[in-house]
Amino acid sequence: MPNFLKFICLAIPFFGFAIYVSYLQHGAPQRQAFEGWVYFVDWKSRNHEMPRIEISLRNSSIVIFSSPEIILDQTQLSVGDTVTKASGSKICVINGKPVQCLR
Repeated sequence: MPNFLKFICLAIPFFGFAIYVSYLQHGAPQRQAFEGWVYFVDWKSRNHEMPRIEISLRNSSIVIFSSPEIILDQTQLSVGDTVTKASGSKICVINGKPVQCLR
């Protein structure tokens, strides 16, 4: 079998899997759900300057909410605020007020 056909036979499953994984990663922030208070906020993180928000849950675990899709800023969210987000929603409830947090 020629080398080009071997390449095609290996590339098609690889690229198919890569497209599937990227599709899952794209919607991950919207599927994320949590309820707790803001433990740490880094508005310009080292990861491409994306916001990194760490939320402490009631069971003392920490959820990391980090995505380029986050549209919150310093005036809307600070350390100590209570935050609730339902799965599949682009709306976060911050201190009892609904705010759009994802594009």
